[in-house]
Amino acid sequence: MINLIFKIITKLFLPPSIFIILLITSSLYLAFINKKLKNNKLKYLAIIFFISGVLIYIFSINITKNILFNSLEKKYKIQIDSFKQNSLLGVDYIVILSSNIKNIKNSYLSSQKGYPERFFLVRLIEGAKLFNFIKSNKKNFNKNENIIIPNIIVCGGVIFQNKYNNIAESEIGKDFLISIGINEDFILTETKSKNTYENLLFAKNKFNLNKKKIIIVSSAFHMKRVSLISDYLNLNYLLYPVDFNSSKGINIDSFIPSNSNLELINLIILEYISIIYHKLFILK
Repeated sequence: MINLIFKIITKLFLPPSIFIILLITSSLYLAFINKKLKNNKLKYLAIIFFISGVLIYIFSINITKNILFNSLEKKYKIQIDSFKQNSLLGVDYIVILSSNIKNIKNSYLSSQKGYPERFFLVRLIEGAKLFNFIKSNKKNFNKNENIIIPNIIVCGGVIFQNKYNNIAESEIGKDFLISIGINEDFILTETKSKNTYENLLFAKNKFNLNKKKIIIVSSAFHMKRVSLISDYLNLNYLLYPVDFNSSKGINIDSFIPSNSNLELINLIILEYISIIYHKLFILK
């Protein structure tokens, strides 16, 4: 109990909680002063401060994050549990979609040119697990079938190129896969794309995916857009959603603001905008 209280008090003095407290207390103070001065500027300023504090609070708590993520992820939660029971016969490629890269210098991983950002990292790890699963169980799927081991296609070019960032995301992803034991002979890269649509389009063109069966590995919240694009490109695909961000249950921590929730909610709002944009302007 003492640890819980300490944790809550600590969070209240850290961003974004401290900013929320300052905004709301300032609005109340301005409203109190305005009762005496009857100044419209103070009144409007108090309203702005109060609304700003409330909005930051709403968009930095776990409940809001779960609602927004769950609406995109819930469709795939059943699939992930039963995916390995589905037929993996004839799968030619495991396609891992990219995210952002954090370059590293003088790291203990000295052979690497950069290090995958969180979402890309999880996709790479889960894609490697899936590859190893198929490889180690290929004889168990169907003894009458000639099961091939699929190649891994890592997608992603250079997003924001400069002297510190001039390596394709896919090359860094390949480097990471090799570092965790995946044979380089099974790893292919698509190095020109800058977004999800180009990930799939350029991979399709480069590796002639029209006639291939593929498994697409990406974050669960990303799968709605991935499926829309894949249908548009007429790909023969299975989805392998990973990195679920929604959770069940409510406790006291669900109501405490955090920077991580703020970042994730910003990300999921951008994902909703991207889905709408693709429907209106890209996938026509």
